[in-house]
Amino acid sequence: MEKRRKFFPLMLIAGTFFLLALSGCSTYPSGDRNFGPTEEAPPSVSGGETKQTVPFTELISHAVETNRNAPMLQKFWFSGWVSNTVEKRKTTSMYSGVMILPHGYYVDARMAGTPYRYYKWDEYNFLWTERDDWMRAGEDQFPLDPFLGFDWWMPALDRAVSLPDEEILNHPTKVFELKLSGEEMASLLQQPFFPAEVAKLSATPDWKNLLKQTEATATFWIGDDTYTKEEVAAQAKKAGKGEGEAALAEWVKENRLTWDEKGKVYHQNPIYQFNVLIEAPVPKAGYMNQEIFFRFYHYNDPAIKIQTPEEILKYVEDEK
Repeated sequence: MEKRRKFFPLMLIAGTFFLLALSGCSTYPSGDRNFGPTEEAPPSVSGGETKQTVPFTELISHAVETNRNAPMLQKFWFSGWVSNTVEKRKTTSMYSGVMILPHGYYVDARMAGTPYRYYKWDEYNFLWTERDDWMRAGEDQFPLDPFLGFDWWMPALDRAVSLPDEEILNHPTKVFELKLSGEEMASLLQQPFFPAEVAKLSATPDWKNLLKQTEATATFWIGDDTYTKEEVAAQAKKAGKGEGEAALAEWVKENRLTWDEKGKVYHQNPIYQFNVLIEAPVPKAGYMNQEIFFRFYHYNDPAIKIQTPEEILKYVEDEK
């Protein structure tokens, strides 16, 4: 029975798959490999000419802090995928679900064609498989912070460049791109997330050569949502803060809203999307392209609900 599967913070998936790619590349034998169903690779998610280098570290730090703490952003939907492509062969793992912070999440996943479901609510962790139905998952799940992996990129974000603005589901966003070499990714990953894994891989043959031939491109879409003073006051009242300037000021502070005197609106900068492309060499098979893509949307949607642990426990064999 599979009782120890973990649900990774979404951004850490990039680092995890980067390490898996390089560990696989260093051990692949020659000959045909089974990579699952054959599909045409999708077009790149982002494009356009870069504009200029920007001080992105401050902006992404503010966006992550906003997503982690703003009451307006504690409930949301997310969807995405992780794909591996060698030539025209591609395998894809799909993820979709809802999150209600700080309590938990519900995730539908399909990894290499096999469906899974993950459920977490406070101290309750459950996993569903077609074979075993619902079961208790290991208690050592990763922290309930889908944006944890963004911390990993911070030391390099001052080198990000801006791309043309885009709309994501009718929300205006600022788009930024960061390119890293394999050596730079390994250095960022070593502390604090995967010190043992990086240390182990660094002892494998051709490690340095593989890193030199590996490249990664990360793209971030940071929202620029605006609200009038009247809209923010209404939000504060609905949230039970009351009315008046004091209630408004408290709500503005909690939600990391910034006032634009010229436009007479408040700005908020949630994270709407990220994409990571990794290109790594595969001996005698060219290059492996990996893509990690996730989108966050419908923040504070009143329709977002998650079953109670008691409802899930009805289907857990050991609890019946």
